Amino acid sequence: MKRATPSEKFRAWLEKALRKRKPGEQLPYERELAAAWNLSISTVGMVLRSLAEAGRIDRIPGKGTFVAGTRRKPEAPRPPRGLAWKRLADALRASISNGDLKRGEALPSQKALCYRFHVSPNTVSKAFAKLQREGYVLKIGLRYWVGTPRLLVQPVARKEVFLFRVGAEDFSYLFSQYEMCQGVRAMERELLAHNVVIRFHRAGEFKPLARKWQRHGHFPQGLVFAVASRAWFEAFEPVIRRLLRKIGDRRLPVLLIGGFGKRLSGAITGLAEGSLHTMRARTIAEFLFERGIREATLFLDEAACGTYNLVFPLRVRQELLHLDPGFRFHGLVRPMPDAPRREEFARRFTDVLGSGTTGALAKYESVRADAILRDIHVASDFPEALAAFPESRAWLFREDRNAARALEWLEARGGKSPRDTLIIGMENDPRYYHLGISACVPNWERIGYLMAHALIGDIPVDKTRRGLIRMKMDLLERGTT
Repeated sequence: MKRATPSEKFRAWLEKALRKRKPGEQLPYERELAAAWNLSISTVGMVLRSLAEAGRIDRIPGKGTFVAGTRRKPEAPRPPRGLAWKRLADALRASISNGDLKRGEALPSQKALCYRFHVSPNTVSKAFAKLQREGYVLKIGLRYWVGTPRLLVQPVARKEVFLFRVGAEDFSYLFSQYEMCQGVRAMERELLAHNVVIRFHRAGEFKPLARKWQRHGHFPQGLVFAVASRAWFEAFEPVIRRLLRKIGDRRLPVLLIGGFGKRLSGAITGLAEGSLHTMRARTIAEFLFERGIREATLFLDEAACGTYNLVFPLRVRQELLHLDPGFRFHGLVRPMPDAPRREEFARRFTDVLGSGTTGALAKYESVRADAILRDIHVASDFPEALAAFPESRAWLFREDRNAARALEWLEARGGKSPRDTLIIGMENDPRYYHLGISACVPNWERIGYLMAHALIGDIPVDKTRRGLIRMKMDLLERGTT
């Protein structure tokens, strides 16, 4: 009697295994089967191809081999072989660009990426090789690390970044009172960790310093202008552009911090105050939408933040209506104590936004002040006024002290958060940590990391189409959500 060959024994085992396994279940990779049966990969591939032609298994390029039976037929033609590793490389590059994977950190292991993205080890290896060719990662031992060989292996020489304070000489404001001061401090820490120091100057000193750099042919690592206004940038942009043109091939990164309305390009990157408010509003809106909440109340204290600053938290309204035009939004405002009537508040609010459409809230479409006022209710007896919206499943607060008062008021009446109402603040004030109030706050460490590396120029920093660094917001879920 003729003895079965190793490939025939392997096929017989595989056919038996297919009868026992569930449809859609993944089989071991070809490399693992070849090692287990002491066969070549080509022999294993030949057996798998014959079973695929017979309709017993499904072989998906870049993902693996599966028991046939439940896999949906693709609605469109299957993408060409090789795109899986390119998509994986793009995903890893995006993680490097947005700060999920930082310089000096190891990429996830091959096995972890196989399970996470449902791809084969060969796909992961090709993605790693592509990133290494592009200079984003370096293989040291068995792992790949984020960074170029020179920066990872050799200490860099000390460099300088020049920070120019726009409009004032008070640098303490930038590091202590400015709304993005935590990001500026995180940027400085990251620069120092890479042997880059900051030199501080007034904006008026820029031109003589620029002439000095050009005369000696020696330029700093980068330039920072803070706190930039729209009017200042429109007047000063030609000066910066002329300097960049004179440098030619030499790259001089420029980072603007503040408010500016123009699209940025080339070596100029921005961190915009408006993006801070937009990303906070978007994060809260997506959080509520994903939990099926379709009615919310935003409380604002006009005396605490000023009439103009009411605009920024009201961006939550625009983001919610963009996700669901039928969303029931209530803006609850405690007006100025010396002018509490709704008519007086409406006049102040309209004066701030203008009687026509406003760009401050027109992220998706033009918005009129009177349209926003229809959703705003004026009440001086907070937090009792919250009871006017019994169906509101979420209460949002610009100031955490008001969130704390609302939580106390709710619990005094037998209510519980989050059982009855979700409560979210926007400050993350340490004075109220013990109450467990959830907060939507910027991830300043990540933002500072991206600001620093936009100046260092060693990684591709994730930016919007307007040339702004993408801000990352964290919704810290505590006891009230």
